[in-house]
Amino acid sequence: MKKLYLFFIIFLQFTLFQKTNCSETCPIGIGDDLLVSTTDSILPDQPSLLELTSNKISLLYLSETEENRFRKLYQVMLDSNGTVVSKTTKINDLLSHEDKNFNHFHLESTQRYGVTWQSESKGQLSSRIYVKLFEESGDSYTSEIAVNQQKQTKEDFSEVYPTTVVSSDSKKIAVAWVEKNLTTNYGQIKFQILDSKDGSIQFQNPKTLSTQEQCIYSFTNSIPLSTKGIAIAWVQRCVKDNNNKKKNNKYNPDLTTTTTTTTTTTELKTFIIGWDGEKIAEKPFATNEIDPYFQPQLSANYEKELILVAWNTLVMKSDPYIQISRDVYYSSLKFDGTIVKNATLINKADGNLHYSPAIRSIENNYKSIFVVVWNCFNNNVNDHDLYGIIYGTDLSPIGEAFKINQNSNGQQTQASILDSGYSVEVNKEKYPEFLVTWVSGSKDTSSNGIFSRMFIGNSNPISDELKINTKTELKQFSPVLTLNKKKANSVLIAWKSGSETKKENTIFAKQIQYKRIKTKASIKDQTINTLKFWDFSLEPDLFNTNKQNLEVTATLSDNKKLPSWLSFDQADWRLYGKSPEKATSYTIQITAEDPCNNKAQTQFNLKIEDVSTFRFNWTLFSIISIPVIVVLLFLIYIYRRKKNLSKKSAYKKLDKNYTNENDFEFSTENNSLEDDFNENEDNIL
Repeated sequence: MKKLYLFFIIFLQFTLFQKTNCSETCPIGIGDDLLVSTTDSILPDQPSLLELTSNKISLLYLSETEENRFRKLYQVMLDSNGTVVSKTTKINDLLSHEDKNFNHFHLESTQRYGVTWQSESKGQLSSRIYVKLFEESGDSYTSEIAVNQQKQTKEDFSEVYPTTVVSSDSKKIAVAWVEKNLTTNYGQIKFQILDSKDGSIQFQNPKTLSTQEQCIYSFTNSIPLSTKGIAIAWVQRCVKDNNNKKKNNKYNPDLTTTTTTTTTTTELKTFIIGWDGEKIAEKPFATNEIDPYFQPQLSANYEKELILVAWNTLVMKSDPYIQISRDVYYSSLKFDGTIVKNATLINKADGNLHYSPAIRSIENNYKSIFVVVWNCFNNNVNDHDLYGIIYGTDLSPIGEAFKINQNSNGQQTQASILDSGYSVEVNKEKYPEFLVTWVSGSKDTSSNGIFSRMFIGNSNPISDELKINTKTELKQFSPVLTLNKKKANSVLIAWKSGSETKKENTIFAKQIQYKRIKTKASIKDQTINTLKFWDFSLEPDLFNTNKQNLEVTATLSDNKKLPSWLSFDQADWRLYGKSPEKATSYTIQITAEDPCNNKAQTQFNLKIEDVSTFRFNWTLFSIISIPVIVVLLFLIYIYRRKKNLSKKSAYKKLDKNYTNENDFEFSTENNSLEDDFNENEDNIL
């Protein structure tokens, strides 16, 4: 019997008091990892996702056919869950062409989209940049449009890594790329504008943005600046030959020797160009420490018309154990090219390598921020971690730099930042919410995977890191790309999975949906008297999640414990206690946390008033004063009335006395009757 009773007690503990399983309240995915690629020989390039207004998602990936071994670009349509809803089709029908370096762009206002890619013709040894435009159904409404000139020279020019941006009205498409000489590696930055209506090219010959010769250019990056133009950034290493002539023979003055020296300079340049193709500004950030191997990152705040540019440096050191040093910097400028802030160091740590920054500008009705995330290599433990920092639009940091990943086993790389479209209230101030995703890779492939974690704009995490791929393995440094689905309150992620053998590589997709805790209403401020017992219960529907799934705590606003006189009952959501004898005030913070460590906070003010202290009460004053004023007015009225009556009786008495016939003597000799009457009137007055 005792054993049965003990079993019953244990059962109650597990059923009634055990915290709800995370997967029940915070789903980490809908269904399994979904296979979306239907062709063989997937190449190691990352897939590309584009959300369309028709509730479809276009996915691009490269695949190599068995027939001719050409790399071709394929497209498949998905729904928001990652399920394939269309057949896989080739983007282009160019024969003897090999595709690479592709990207998507959305013509949102016209409900169309386009694809940009680089295509190499093996037969002609040439390379070109192509654009093709599609309806949201997936049907193309233009053929392949070549945006650059055909190159058939001995130098074998190669156009590489195009970037594409669209104007805010979806009428113009801008494409920028590096035109590189394969023999010398020197090149130029080219630029072209297309009309989204029919794909017509604006310039007969692409515009050249770079102005210096003998330069090696990194990959370009560009962002649209609303309807005002485009910002394009790149890193260039330019070589300048210096010929020094010297007369060094005193016996033969005409004899001179020439020595040639070369000077190499590295610059980060940001070009701002109008949609008419005319240059608005050119801003170089000259330093020989800029790392030419990493692409500069750009992001813009459209409300403040502010651009943030981030890059990392590369410094060679003489220390044989630390050959290089890398740090992450940022600079900012306005849409007109005015520099707001020069190069500023982001990371503060020494002895580590900081590199590969990612930036995201997040704008909402409450607070706009810039989020910067970068990789940090720890020399001591040989691990790669991710760190982040948040800046306001005044470019002042909001909090300190924070670590993003919780598990440091492996190399955390390829971070991306997504605006969730939500805000979280903390200390009566709302901060935007954002999601960071990354790839964790190591020699132990069991720890490889795609991870994500949710943060808010005050640098605090509101969830634990979450592994996305649960059914498929991920090779080290395998590409990943994420997409934010605001309408469905979810995120769709696509990745390449498999081994180094091309035939075994496949593309998978998965939808994640985070359940966010939110406060449905604010708590009114409370006022109590000193030395009084206070009992206050929170509303059961204060948060948008079932009360049973939440762990609610009460603290002061600075996260310190409640005062000794005040207690909080977590089961009943009840604050109670006898107030102190002295007047004071507190800000009480209520925090709700679900089993997945998602949090929501709300606050209210609690004021303790001393009843012994005189306080002028306007309500009491009005209640007492109104009857008093009425009585006073009534007494004044009685007094005035009584006084008036006494005056009237006096007048009547005087009238009676003067109307007597014996009191009047008519004399025609001295005074007239009128004079006597006037005299009597004066006497009366």
